[in-house]
This record gives sequence, structure tokens and C-alpha cells, in this order.
Amino acid sequence: MTGRRIGGSLTLTLAVVLVVAACSGAGGDTTTPPAAATTVASPSGDACSLVSSDLVKCSLDAYPDRPYLAYLPPGHDPAEPGAAIVALHGGSGDALAALRVTCPGGNLTADGCLHRLGDTAGFITIAPNGAARRLTPNVRTWNAGGGAAQWHCVSGFACREDSDDVAYVDAVLDDVAQWTVIDDRRVYAVGLSNGGAMAHRLACERAGRFAAIATVGSANQFSTTADCLPVRSLSVMHIHGTADPCWTYVTTETACLDSGGAKLGADESVAGWVTRNGCTLEPTTQRLPDTADDGTVTDRSTWKGCEDDTEVQLLRIVGGGHTWPGGFAYRPEESVGRVASDFGNEVIWGFLSAWRR
Repeated sequence: MTGRRIGGSLTLTLAVVLVVAACSGAGGDTTTPPAAATTVASPSGDACSLVSSDLVKCSLDAYPDRPYLAYLPPGHDPAEPGAAIVALHGGSGDALAALRVTCPGGNLTADGCLHRLGDTAGFITIAPNGAARRLTPNVRTWNAGGGAAQWHCVSGFACREDSDDVAYVDAVLDDVAQWTVIDDRRVYAVGLSNGGAMAHRLACERAGRFAAIATVGSANQFSTTADCLPVRSLSVMHIHGTADPCWTYVTTETACLDSGGAKLGADESVAGWVTRNGCTLEPTTQRLPDTADDGTVTDRSTWKGCEDDTEVQLLRIVGGGHTWPGGFAYRPEESVGRVASDFGNEVIWGFLSAWRR
């Protein structure tokens, strides 16, 4: 066995190798990482264990049924301030699914995974767990907004139970800060579907904590039934497929899972951020290079002239489905649509990394 020092007096012992799990639902995963054979206490008093050589699983005293995962790039120095990405899983998924869905073929060790970009870029990836019923602990959702008038309650159990998931994400970030130094200016949120909607909610309610967000196949559902009043402007990248059958590009009640009301469309969601950020310039639009024969092309529209030098981007994937670009086709194409392969996580990280809070 080999030891790995995480921070302070915490040393975790490698006891297991990550098992790639099968998934279900919109970006979901039905299996949580196996527990390590050796468990030790973190400096904050919460239990942490090593899942693999670079993947840590930590529990929170206040949320005993919602442990989070953190991926640490090789050579990670806990004393050196670094960027952090909070990756939010889709509805019916879990923390491991949030990492896996960004990986080509679902291979968690592939260089193209979002968290693996941190190996060279130096950021850590934090994957929290949404709320779940006790009988279905691996079917998790986020309370991302909606649930009044005609608007869909996104999503499922968490929304119906009014789970305070903003407070939970706060607790996760506070806990991570106990064992490694995070550069508070460079904390970002990403997510697919329900996870993307949760990232939008965090942008509304925790703009003082996040520098930018990037979302896929979702929208700012929180803004449909509540005031989205960020304390500062922050940059937003919105990625959406025009053939998404689960969270349609336009505002409709169509869904492939957890239906029951309208979900805000991509253009309306982006327009909301353009207004909030006070962007004054007309968008510029360019087509990304069509490098893959995947039945999709992507147009990127960029709004500048925004407050605090922020920016809003819309990546409109013509023919794209409810999938992470360059990522894992977690269900058959007839269920979730096509995966766009012309670009991937390097474009997402390129956007996020340009911004500081």
C-alpha cells in the first residue's frame, strides 16, 4: 500500500481501486464508489477515505447520508492555493456519475475527462451528492427550482422536499477548505440537466462564492419562480442541444424523465443572464470547427460589454442531445440523443479558467 498526504495531519492509505459503475437516468449512476479499507479522520473531524490513488470520499457530520468525492491531481500540494470545480450530477445520478458523464466512453481514467484535465491544469474536482430517499440512496436529485404555477419542480425528491442544497454545497466547500487550500477567486460550478439547473441556482444565490458556471442541457429554472438576484455579475456558459429530448431547447413540458410542468428554454435562460450581467454589446456568433462526423455542429454566441468584465456564452449544438459534449453516452441514442464530439472539456475549462471572482 502507498500513502498519500492530503493536508494537515491527514494521510490516507490507498486500499482500493476505483470500480467503474453502471449508470441509469439522466446522467445517473446506480453505484457509489466502494469504501476504502482504511478510514481516518480529516482535520475537520469528518471521515475521509481513499477510493483510488487520487479520489477521496468524505462524509459530513451534518449530512451523514451525503458524502462527497474529490479528485486530486497527481502532485497536488494542499498548501498551495488552487482552483476548484464543483461538478453536479444529473437527476437520478450521484457523485461518481458527475465525473463519469464527462468522460469519453465513461472511462474515468481517460485523459479527456473533465477531472483529468486537472492533472495538467492543477484544479481539483469536487463532486457532491444530491438528496435521496433512504431506500434509494443512489438515486439523487437537486432542488434546483420551479414547482409553482406551470413550472416543473426540478428535480424530483429534492425539490418536492424543499431540500436546502445551497446550504449543503456551502458545507461541502467549507469542509474541503479544512484539508486543502482553495483559491477563493477560482471556484467554478458545472453540471448536466438537474445538475446544470443547480449550478444556475448557485449562480443566483452564491455569486459571491463562484467565479463562473458552465451548464449542459439545463436552464435557470430557479428564476421561473423566485428572484435571481446575484450579489455580483459572474460569467455563464450555457451548452444545449437543439435535439435534446429531456430538457428541450425551447420552453416545453416535454421530458424523458421526471416530467410534470414546463422547463425554461435555453434562449430564455441565456437572455436572463445577459440582462442580469448588464451586457451592452450585441452577441457575436461563430461556428466551431466541425471535426467529427457525429451529426452535430455547434454555434457559439458570445455577449460582452457586461458588468465586472464578465461574459455570457451560448453553445447551441445543432442536432445535439441531452449529453455532455465529448462525454459519456450513458443511455442509448434513441433515449437521450447524440453526443457532440467536435469539442469537449477543454472548451469548458478554457471558458471557466478565464474568470476570477
